[in-house]
Amino acid sequence: MKVVALISGGKDSCFNMMHCVANGHEIVALANLRPPAAGPDELDSWMYQTVGHDAIHLYSECMNLPLYRGDIIGSSLQQGLNYTETEKDETEDLYKLLSDVKAHHPDVQAVSVGAILSSYQRIRVEHVCARLGLVSLAYLWQREQKELLAEMVNNDLTAILIKVAAIGLKRVHLGKTLGQMQPLLLSLNERFDLHPCGEGGEYETFVLDCPLFSRRIVIDEQEIVDHSAGDVAYLKLIAHTEAKDDVSSDWLEDFALPELVSDDLHHVQEVIEKEGEQTLETSFAGLALALSPDADSLLGEASSDAKNLLSIYGVTAFASESTSTFATVQDEMEACMSHVKDRLSQSNLTFQDVTFTTVILASMSDFVAVNEIYKKSFQFADPPSRVCISAHLPLPQRVQVSVVASTTKASRKGLHVQGQSYWAPANIGPYSQCINSNGNIYIAGQIGMIPATLQLPEPRSVGKEALVSLQSLLRICDVVELQRQHIGSCIAYVIKHDDASLVNRAWHAFFDGQGSVPPTLIVQVESLPKGALVEWQVAGWDRKVEEANVDDDSDDDEPMEVVQHVTPRSSVQELNGMLVSVQEKRVGKILHSIVAVLPSTGAKASVVDACAALAKKITASSSSCIGCTVFYNHGDMVADDGQSARRSFTASLGAADLPIHFIAASSVIDGRTGKDVIMAIVMHRAV
Repeated sequence: MKVVALISGGKDSCFNMMHCVANGHEIVALANLRPPAAGPDELDSWMYQTVGHDAIHLYSECMNLPLYRGDIIGSSLQQGLNYTETEKDETEDLYKLLSDVKAHHPDVQAVSVGAILSSYQRIRVEHVCARLGLVSLAYLWQREQKELLAEMVNNDLTAILIKVAAIGLKRVHLGKTLGQMQPLLLSLNERFDLHPCGEGGEYETFVLDCPLFSRRIVIDEQEIVDHSAGDVAYLKLIAHTEAKDDVSSDWLEDFALPELVSDDLHHVQEVIEKEGEQTLETSFAGLALALSPDADSLLGEASSDAKNLLSIYGVTAFASESTSTFATVQDEMEACMSHVKDRLSQSNLTFQDVTFTTVILASMSDFVAVNEIYKKSFQFADPPSRVCISAHLPLPQRVQVSVVASTTKASRKGLHVQGQSYWAPANIGPYSQCINSNGNIYIAGQIGMIPATLQLPEPRSVGKEALVSLQSLLRICDVVELQRQHIGSCIAYVIKHDDASLVNRAWHAFFDGQGSVPPTLIVQVESLPKGALVEWQVAGWDRKVEEANVDDDSDDDEPMEVVQHVTPRSSVQELNGMLVSVQEKRVGKILHSIVAVLPSTGAKASVVDACAALAKKITASSSSCIGCTVFYNHGDMVADDGQSARRSFTASLGAADLPIHFIAASSVIDGRTGKDVIMAIVMHRAV
């Protein structure tokens, strides 16, 4: 892509330019915002570095590129994390600047931005990019700072400290290079938790040379200016450029991009590479023998009054007994979303209360058309996280939508990163990577896209995609502080039955030493977004929920327990004695999720009878259950009337109004045993 680079003079904006070039992009212009001529040099802006602005013009000479500049007229009027278009906010100065660049370079497609840790800055740049149809390229986002600092020094980026504003940094350090300061910065990190790259405002830099420059900057004069009380000071510079003798692109040969898989997932990679080993095959009979006689007590009453979520499942464009037809899938999606809106309004809710959505398409070829309609309902900050699959839908349906919405305004936190980086795939569309609603965490479906390119790895393999997608999942979990032992349930979607075993082994390896594996299903569907081979749907809870619901005298270090129960043969006679396997995961006293499955016997079974049999073995209270998803193998089961199946399930639970979503799958695999089953029921609960 052709890129305009936002430059401040600092190391981060310059090093991100190097990563843009290393990833095959072409920088065609530079852009910078500066203080007004009559104002002070240092504005202490929440968005922009302004020290060194008097030498920024030299970058145009160094890179032989046009430089576009604008004045910072606005101020930080919107100081919350999220941003909406606000007149006289300093973010609008960036919009004007990039609009000017686009007017002169209509072929510009992306913006280089050096954000590392500041969500405040990232969100505002992404907001402006979205308005202008540009892509944010933020390759430094969420990088480990000590590692990043070392890379800058080792890749011939010559930057000096131009401002100091932290304990341990003094006026004498102004003008010293990053290489000279690296030992002290690492020492201050150990002693005072100083950010090694200065992400807490501890220091700012000015780049004099880097491999992208055809000329280097030479300082003629520098003046130390005391900015405020203490040791906060900065440099004013007078400088010029001079030609370099050693200009070439050879630096790209030695410029190492970050590893796609981090060290903490290498054990998962090792498991995936041992594709011939079958480590999870366990017979249901063996599980039954291993359980204690009083295992039924583990599925008793769950004491929870935290039902602060509402589920609306399986909404279509077709009202009951309707003879409506729709010319296009977009018309059908419009009607479907209108029905979702009506259902929400019945509970005095709107689309802004939605935390998670599931979109099921009869054909993934309709994804783009459906998404155009879908996004109209979620034009706000932190839209709900989402999973999208293609599965068998009854004719004439082409799309179904399910939503989970918060019934309280108490707490909602979102993570919606739209910039391309090495971190995790950008969600440029209308959905967030994660939504935390009152401690209930929903992560968007993760597929194996390489974050820096948003492409699936080549050559194609489910092992590679499982590894890359689990890496993205882990990085999202780290940012939102969702520990692996706090993951309550997982549904892994695959498009090939033969891939289920490998995907299941990778998921179990993901939890090696990180808590017990939660209730898990592997579901074979028709197709996934971008033709992916695997997609992970994960839900869990945050630490505050655990602290509130674990007994005071309990062991805080003890991991959450996953309990599995297998019923005796005599308890499900209506299904010819098939065994029922039930998994659950609790948060102290609170039951988070249940997965119950029926193994296949080779003969077709009735969905109605299967629902009734499974419901009889789920003896936990439905008071905090927000809904159930029923996956059934449409090849092995007789698809009875959905209302009859729903009644047979809810009657056994004593919960007539419980929302239930029936999804016809090509196959369903129990994540605990690795065995095919004909039906699985997932009970979703609020914590």
